[in-house]
Amino acid sequence: IDRDRMFASWLVYGVVALFAATVEGTCTVSPNKCILKATAGIFDNDACTTTQEIASCFEAEGVCAEAMRDLCQTQRASNGCMPKQCGKANNNKFYQEFVSSVSADRIHQNSVDLSSRPHIAGSPQDKVTAEYVLKRFQDAGLQAEIESFPVMLTYPLERSVSITAPASMQYKFELDEKELPSTGQKYWDEAVKTFNGYSATGKATGKVVFANYGMEKDFNDLVAKGVDMKGSIVLVKYGKIFRGNKADLAAKHGAVGMLVFLDPGDVGFKKGKVFPEGPWATNTSVQRGSMWLGSGDPYTPGWVATDDGPTLSLDEINSGKFEPALPSIPIQPIPWGDAQHLVKGITVGDLPNVTAWEGGLKFTNTGPGPVEVTMDIKTNQTRTDIWNVYGKIEGAVEPDRVVYIGSHRDAWTYGTVDPISSQSVMLEIAELFGKMVKQGWKPRRSVQFCSWDAEEYALIGSTEFVEERVAYLKSNAVVYLNTDVTVTGDVAWATNGLPSFESLLKEVGAATPWNSTNSMMSKYAGLGKVGSGSDHHTWLVYATIPVLGELGMYSDKGWYQAVYHSNYDSLYWVEHFADPGWKMHAIVCKLLGQVSMQFIDNPIVPLNLTDYVTSLSKDVAALAKNTNIDAKPMQDALPGLLKAAQTFTGKQEAMMAKTLTDADFAALRNLNDRVTKFESVFWGDKDMTNHPLAHHVLWAPGTYNSYAGVAFPAVGDALHDKDYKKANFIIKRLAVYFNAAAAFLGDGL
Repeated sequence: IDRDRMFASWLVYGVVALFAATVEGTCTVSPNKCILKATAGIFDNDACTTTQEIASCFEAEGVCAEAMRDLCQTQRASNGCMPKQCGKANNNKFYQEFVSSVSADRIHQNSVDLSSRPHIAGSPQDKVTAEYVLKRFQDAGLQAEIESFPVMLTYPLERSVSITAPASMQYKFELDEKELPSTGQKYWDEAVKTFNGYSATGKATGKVVFANYGMEKDFNDLVAKGVDMKGSIVLVKYGKIFRGNKADLAAKHGAVGMLVFLDPGDVGFKKGKVFPEGPWATNTSVQRGSMWLGSGDPYTPGWVATDDGPTLSLDEINSGKFEPALPSIPIQPIPWGDAQHLVKGITVGDLPNVTAWEGGLKFTNTGPGPVEVTMDIKTNQTRTDIWNVYGKIEGAVEPDRVVYIGSHRDAWTYGTVDPISSQSVMLEIAELFGKMVKQGWKPRRSVQFCSWDAEEYALIGSTEFVEERVAYLKSNAVVYLNTDVTVTGDVAWATNGLPSFESLLKEVGAATPWNSTNSMMSKYAGLGKVGSGSDHHTWLVYATIPVLGELGMYSDKGWYQAVYHSNYDSLYWVEHFADPGWKMHAIVCKLLGQVSMQFIDNPIVPLNLTDYVTSLSKDVAALAKNTNIDAKPMQDALPGLLKAAQTFTGKQEAMMAKTLTDADFAALRNLNDRVTKFESVFWGDKDMTNHPLAHHVLWAPGTYNSYAGVAFPAVGDALHDKDYKKANFIIKRLAVYFNAAAAFLGDGL
């Protein structure tokens, strides 16, 4: 029971009464219902934002406006209320303390400390960064620890790609990026050579087929034109979809190898000056990245990796029974400086669409060939340790309810943007929270910071954490707030996540200044559907826990893709192009920190299920436009679910509006548990998700683009396969889920 809060309320009342009695000798304060509401942290209509608004709300009760403003500020120091409850978020002493204390200089130093040296997962330098984060957590006063997991990682041993025919075109590819001394990057030789994680080991020779971006439509266009890809080396551009989907589609169409490159028409000289004179890709820029479609340790799908625990054999991994099989063909990323040598050697097969396909290198044909390539890729597939780092602050009222904030730490090379922009911000939040605890902040709920490892390979560190603790997390986790690729520019801030986060994001955005005249809402680009590609994936899709994906400040130019996963993702690139002075990092820190504090401190967990179901209704409406299926069962179930959500939101608002006592604790707990466990209602089996280890029937990554989020994944896959009978059956089952969700919100409330 929150006795500290009750005591603080009466203490605040006494302070305000004394203050009000002395303000210009004009104010008197008497106990009344308005004061009692105020001491409970309840201020209707954002009444604490200006003196005028305060006066209009409380004048009838004879309360001095100046005194009430002081009361709001003082009371919020004891009770972290959501902005809707008590004016804007910056009226709270500790919100003010947090926002005013965020330091761009400190975040910059974090970036310097963590990204001045390459630190791929499982490497000695990766462990150094883990120990660095551990010490920073400890110095901030957090309960801190490192946890290791033995997992499958791959590293390059030998890489060779050559044009072997015709003889007049023979050429050995360079493959690697050129070191640029003017950028001041040290330890260049420690960076892993260009490769794709989990590529198959092997030697392959074949005529080259150009497949544009390697999307399903691109391969279908090639098939429609009669292009035979069996035995070929497929050449694709990066972009549009997850690289692993490109490799999967290439193998399914009979390719024996794949080469992938950055198109200068998308991210190179066609866009502007190249690095280091500009932000764009050079002719030696290469994007590394994993090619596996699974998540977690391939040896232990669905259970945590331990030194003495069970593991699958390679045959079992590649059976596809648990997770998608590892790539079956050798894959190598190449610079466009190498790719341009292939253009003039692909002279047969017209492009399906010149404008959509030619790109910056001006391809004119698809192949196959006659140019022929031999690629020889050898990787070291090894079981090695990775290191997660955790830092926790215990809650004062509900210590068993935990808000999780996470960011991965490992990088393919230096990784100043991906991931250190987010890791640096998370460290700043953790240290400021630790400082606030020393100053008297008593967070209502616990908060745990998580520095994940091996995200780049397959979201491994976060997945192992969730697999190990899934029962506890389903019972005790409030939300998981993820951060990754935090800053690439200053044009807009955006995130992806569940629709229930939208109202809070807008409130915090409106309370956070962009400049002297505009709030951050002037820069808000919206909340996108949650897909995969970062550490929120397993929390939502496997454990059905509410998640916010990647919150950050972004450019509208797409220039980060020019250095993404390359050696040029560096301090120099950020300092000169993305965020000079780390000012945008500081803004994101303020936004994410305030969102975190709302979940930590609000008596009412600020998730809005009316927003959630309203958004869901739009997805159902979009689905219903398909005339091959009957969406009526879902449409018929939606009004009941929406009414239940609206009633539930009303109960949240009613709880906000009352003076909370010990007697309200059970009802408050019940209300919060309903909203945090709402996702668990949508737990389903493989038939409802199309994946043995994905359990959320509403949200999942796209089957043909793992980066993209889709609603009703099993319906989408059935429609893709033109299995309309199956789609209609799943729709009927989803209607049952809608009804169950409505009942879940209604029982006992």
